[in-house]
Amino acid sequence: MGRATPVISYAEASIKHDSTLYVGLDVHKDSITVAYAIGTSEVELLGKIGTTDADPDRLCKRLQSKARCVCVVDEAGPCEYGLYPAT
Repeated sequence: MGRATPVISYAEASIKHDSTLYVGLDVHKDSITVAYAIGTSEVELLGKIGTTDADPDRLCKRLQSKARCVCVVDEAGPCEYGLYPAT
């Protein structure tokens, strides 16, 4: 008998074919809106997260499972809110 071919999930297949996840953040005082795309695929809205120090940390851990490399950007503008307080 031959060996069975292992079944892999769509997420695992995506990681093998494209190792970059692009994440865009729209940072507001009370929330952060998150969108992402794997490689050149369609952009997907992930939704809103909170603005406590733990919220972006949880987001990063969640997104790291989607690709080997995660590139995160936020909008630049005169009224931008920082993700962490300046020290």
